[in-house]
Amino acid sequence: MHLVTNDRPSTNDSLTDAGAPGEPTHFAAFLAQHWTPRAAEAAGAAPHGSERWRSAWETLVRASGLAEAEFERFARDCRLDLEYTLPDDTPRSIVVNDSLATAREAAAWREDLDALNGALFRIVAERQGRVQLSRDELLAELGWRERAEFRSRHEFPDPTIPYREITDTARDLDAALARHPGGYLILLGTPGSGKSTLLTRTLRYRTERVVRYYAYVPDSAEPNARRGESVNFLHDLVLALDRHGFLAGDALARPDVDLLASRLREQLRRLGEDYRATGRRTLIVVDGLDHIAREQAPTRPLLADLPVPGQVPEGVYFVLGSQTDQLPGLQFEVADQIEEPERRLQMRRLSRESVVAVVSEARLAPAPDAEETERIFVLSDGHPLALAYILNKLRSAGPAPAAEVLAHVEPFRERIDAQYVAHWQQVESDRSLVRLLAKLARIRGAVDLAWVEEWADSEALYRLHTRFGHYFRREPDGRLHFFHNSFRVFLLQRTRALPGVSSVRGDAALFRELAEHCAAAPDDHPVRWDELFYRAEAGDHEGVLAMASQEEFRRQFMAGRPAEQIESDAIRALPADEERGDIVAFARLVLSAAEFAQRRDNLDDVPLSELLLALGQTRAAVDHIRDGNRLEADPQTALEACAAFEMAGMPDEAERIFALAE
Repeated sequence: MHLVTNDRPSTNDSLTDAGAPGEPTHFAAFLAQHWTPRAAEAAGAAPHGSERWRSAWETLVRASGLAEAEFERFARDCRLDLEYTLPDDTPRSIVVNDSLATAREAAAWREDLDALNGALFRIVAERQGRVQLSRDELLAELGWRERAEFRSRHEFPDPTIPYREITDTARDLDAALARHPGGYLILLGTPGSGKSTLLTRTLRYRTERVVRYYAYVPDSAEPNARRGESVNFLHDLVLALDRHGFLAGDALARPDVDLLASRLREQLRRLGEDYRATGRRTLIVVDGLDHIAREQAPTRPLLADLPVPGQVPEGVYFVLGSQTDQLPGLQFEVADQIEEPERRLQMRRLSRESVVAVVSEARLAPAPDAEETERIFVLSDGHPLALAYILNKLRSAGPAPAAEVLAHVEPFRERIDAQYVAHWQQVESDRSLVRLLAKLARIRGAVDLAWVEEWADSEALYRLHTRFGHYFRREPDGRLHFFHNSFRVFLLQRTRALPGVSSVRGDAALFRELAEHCAAAPDDHPVRWDELFYRAEAGDHEGVLAMASQEEFRRQFMAGRPAEQIESDAIRALPADEERGDIVAFARLVLSAAEFAQRRDNLDDVPLSELLLALGQTRAAVDHIRDGNRLEADPQTALEACAAFEMAGMPDEAERIFALAE
């Protein structure tokens, strides 16, 4: 037992008549002269207190109802902190010259202390009498789990073809890091040129301290919009540097952009000090910046809160990855520095030797001969995505001779978009195929091909397979993913406001049709869960609110839908209620989101995937572990689930989960 109180021990009572005249006999003296030394002696660390307090001690033993040996053990585990005073509010783990930031830190620390105090009193008063709490249990009790965890996982998936480093670009990056003492570098490249993979693989085993933030990760059913938000960027970056030992602030991170920005400035200052003391550099990778303006439309983009060069000390580098340097919202000082020629890097191409090695390791059947392999190199021009498309086309062609397939492949020209345009021009008059492509580009997450076959034109599906099959990747369960996000973005742009396919007013009609297709699916089909998403995208506020009920969310949860996805849908429904102004519906949505956030936390330690596999629900089991290339479970849980997937006859899935979680 540990009692902490600001009360003082009494000095007005008397616990014993023994002792010399003038010696204190009150409770405060008893604690100082007998209780504390006696308790310490029970632990074998100090002698008895004064003999004159024995009668008071024996009175306490009798009152407790314990045997003396039991009371001794109790005393050993009983700590009394009386007259306790809180430390002052001055932050101790942050040194800033900004008085406003210091005041905000002090207020945050005090608020958290009050919340912790209140939670402990609630726990003590509970009937179940909990006497021990783990860190995770306490964070859940306080509702602080998100403050102590990353908002997003910052691992980029492995490439879909055997990997070969583009050594010329890797050398350029090494040279730029050696040439500059710190500050910003930018790596530019066309879609599919391998920027993200190179930054991930090349920097993984360097001796420098490397911190990563990905503004975009492919194959996620949930939009990446939250990755582009400044508050999430600052939260994850500050937390990552905290875990590297550069703690700033005495309270857990909270969604306060100004407070997080001040902490990041302090962490950068300390990283500079560490570099001067140890010589170890820090590389902060911020990748996928072009996706923010093009696809995410955040409330406050992270580009607005990248530290200006004057705040980045020697020994610290920000390595940016993007398709373009025209980044709306980027601060002038940062934009100016990355305009310097020696700070700009351009993705090169795979060498001929690398392409030959990739083709060999792809294990195509039939295997291309030397002449066909040379043709693959010429057609791809060493561009990783163009090469991946060619290999995928050869793989999907089955036993057809490679030379015959390659004869119909468009050569790569500078940008992969040119290849997309060439294919588009061949089919743009095929209205049914164009309409199908428009819908596929707007499907949330993976494409359930069996579901699409229920409503799509069969002739259009056939032409999709024969003409565009190599632009997709098939999952073991039959679902399709876009091979690369650039093709999905191309289709979105080409089919938005296209008369006869979408509408001059936008693509709401396409989303509305997808919602109707979901509604027509059987009640137990997982695509039914996506109907709310499509109605929200279509601006069907009444339809969204009709579906966003606690009863419906609970039914989905019991059917195996991950709690995190349900929580996201509850939050997604809030703008629809804002249009209607229904305060009761608003309260229900907030409570629903909170309910499934709590369910998610409570089920963290439950092996849901293993249970679902045992019940034969393989798709639900996969969805509980990963959402495309984004882990839904924590890495340890995911690794533990790999064995269950292997035993269930899903070795490819086990391998993929392992790659994401390691």
